[in-house]
Amino acid sequence: MVLVCLATLVLVAPLRNLDVLHRKPDSQEKEPEIEKIEEFNRMFDEGELMMVVIKAGDVFNPEVLTYVQSTSDAVARVASVQRVTSLTTVKEVLTADGATTTRPLFPEIPTDAETLNRKKATTLSNPLWVSNLISSDATVTVINITLPAFTRSSRDASRIVRETRALLLSGKPEGVEVFLTGLSPMFEDSTSYTKRDFRRFFWLTWLFMAVLLFLAFGTLRGVLLPISVIFLSVLWTLGLLATTGGTITMVGAMVPTLIAICCFSDAVHVLAHYYEQAQDRDNRREVILDTMEHMITACFLTSFTTAVGFLSLVVAKLSSIRQFGIWAAVGIMLGYVLNTVLMPIVLSWLPLPGPRVQRRYEHSLCGYILARAVAVNRIAGRWIPAMTVILAVLSLIAASRLRVETSVASFLPESAPAMQGLAVVQDKLAGFGSVELVLEGPEGCFREPWALKELREIETYLETRPEVGVALSITDLLQWTHSIVEETDSDLLSDPDARALVDEYLFLFRSSGQAEALTTLMTDDRSTARISARLRGAGTGEQLALIGDLEKYVPERLDKRLKYSTTGEAKRIHQQVSSVIRSQTDSFGYALLVITVVMVLYLRSLKAALIAMIPNLLPVLLTFGVMGAMGISLNFATVMIASVAIGNAMNDTIHFLVRYRREAETDPDREKAVENTLLHSGRPIVFSDVAMAAGCGIFMLSDFEPSRSFGFLMAFTMLTALLADLLVTPYLVKACKL
Repeated sequence: MVLVCLATLVLVAPLRNLDVLHRKPDSQEKEPEIEKIEEFNRMFDEGELMMVVIKAGDVFNPEVLTYVQSTSDAVARVASVQRVTSLTTVKEVLTADGATTTRPLFPEIPTDAETLNRKKATTLSNPLWVSNLISSDATVTVINITLPAFTRSSRDASRIVRETRALLLSGKPEGVEVFLTGLSPMFEDSTSYTKRDFRRFFWLTWLFMAVLLFLAFGTLRGVLLPISVIFLSVLWTLGLLATTGGTITMVGAMVPTLIAICCFSDAVHVLAHYYEQAQDRDNRREVILDTMEHMITACFLTSFTTAVGFLSLVVAKLSSIRQFGIWAAVGIMLGYVLNTVLMPIVLSWLPLPGPRVQRRYEHSLCGYILARAVAVNRIAGRWIPAMTVILAVLSLIAASRLRVETSVASFLPESAPAMQGLAVVQDKLAGFGSVELVLEGPEGCFREPWALKELREIETYLETRPEVGVALSITDLLQWTHSIVEETDSDLLSDPDARALVDEYLFLFRSSGQAEALTTLMTDDRSTARISARLRGAGTGEQLALIGDLEKYVPERLDKRLKYSTTGEAKRIHQQVSSVIRSQTDSFGYALLVITVVMVLYLRSLKAALIAMIPNLLPVLLTFGVMGAMGISLNFATVMIASVAIGNAMNDTIHFLVRYRREAETDPDREKAVENTLLHSGRPIVFSDVAMAAGCGIFMLSDFEPSRSFGFLMAFTMLTALLADLLVTPYLVKACKL
């Protein structure tokens, strides 16, 4: 006990440094697609995009334009901001007396209606600005802020978002709505919601478990002893996490609750066995020794298989899932150690429960449920295999409809500040996410009409796609300049002097301080150009479909002198989707293999181990069927369901088989041995599974859709696992003569 107290004091100290959702900038994993994005950013002077969204009755109001100008200037001074682009920073092309020049669109903010109307007409006639900087009805404008690539979720991003949001409050005109959106604001909002979830789950868990324990055991020891052991397990895990510099991520916010409800099961089984042994004995030492003799192996197997389920997530490509799996496994094994060390010590200090307490325990709701389970096995046992097969087939059919979603935007609630801004961008502008197509050819090729026509053909194809808000390339800039300089609507690339005109317009932009506009669309040697397709309201599935179609369309039509590649956030998401699916398959496979090996070693029979896996695979299959039927996506939280569920579901089967072997040794009647097992070991199985289902249900209070789905699915899995162990396991034990 002294060592436990000392260890607790040591591990509590680092908790004040426990971080939420932040990472060090150098911890970004160098996956191939990330390296491609970094190369793309260097080539076109790009980075991470953040948007100030300004919604007004009319953007071309002196007050609104003054606010845009002052905010643009202030944000540009924020540390780490690379570039700021808004209506008050761009330049327009002017022609006078045969000379072409450029100047700022707003050298100063006009106040007279005539000038404002002229500026409005100029702005809305520019295809480079409409849908990118301003909506077509002039009610929404944005300030585009470029940050270093992959700034999101870092401390630097948190600082930039906080400083920018503070700046937006200064001088905001009355009646104007202002939002900050982008990946960094989304992650910052995620941090706030994660902290809220962490606090909410943490305290609700203990209150919930205390109520359940009191209903089950009705004594102070039955509440305080398990709660204390579980609390120490969680505390030690969080202390170790803080000591090693780990963080609480969106997924990690569920770790304390999951550790608690997983350790809860072993504590309940130990106490239930203790109560059972105390019925016929009055020697406290013998009761405790007998309890631990039977429980220490069973609890180790259940804790180990549950930990294996979590630990199998280390093969996931997403670091947040790997960390979740590692720390959940650590916490569960710590819970086992504390449960088997502290529980018997404290029980040895307390008197055995009296007859009144025993009667209350015996006549609980669990007893009624188990009596009904025994009756069903007797009367309708022959129907169990047929029903199992039917459910499995239906689940396989429904699971074929599973979809994948990894976009952070799809997980935050609509009320999040960043999501409110994103909704305006998706509705009024070209959208936020993008697919980037890079074309490479001989040096100087994108001064040539033939290469520019290739760009335009692909761009035209992209704009026919419903998920694309707008596609942009150097051809748009050149065509717009041509229409102003020549005062014509004719096609630049069809002009006989197209090559000379292109050189003239490129020189104009270089000499007038607008080289920046060129570098974001093509390289200095004119050998590489990009097409940026902004996506409006497209989820992961739509983005993947667009990338797939684009990679089929381009090779068939592209001039052989040019090469192409796709990149951008959407392409990175494509890689994430692949890794999500691989991690789901790999982690479940590893968990299944290790757990099967453990069962073979324990049961000393491959046949028995494989049969024992059936009632545990069924809940997992049913869960995926429900996901497909209800349209619940496979995402960074629900991807863990199979691996986590198989480990937790095995708990009941192990406790059932351990007890059944004891009963079979004293009673050769297999039917009677199974019924005795259900009536005795079934009590903690029912209680712990219902408790785990309800405990996971706490996650349904989360602000994150993936956490809510995870909670619902885990609750569903545990309840179906309970039914499988009360109905399918007894049938298999009798039918296969285990």
